[in-house]
Amino acid sequence: MEETKDRGTKLNQIDAAFSDQIAVGYVDIDQEQMWELAKELKALNLPALAYYKNGEHIETTIGLSTKEQIEANLKNLLKTA
Repeated sequence: MEETKDRGTKLNQIDAAFSDQIAVGYVDIDQEQMWELAKELKALNLPALAYYKNGEHIETTIGLSTKEQIEANLKNLLKTA
């Protein structure tokens, strides 16, 4: 349970740091109505982060990531137009 709390805290910190550039959302894929979305995003293993730009899905990362890895990925994605 503590690991889940840490991930949520990490994403909340990232959301605050990039609040003028990104929006962070959460999906509980344990709910049956979210299974199709998980398949569409190829998020069949957890944890997974799906990145969207201008409403278009551009990347999904699977597995644990450090805060620094997520921030670096976001900075890279924000640089590309």
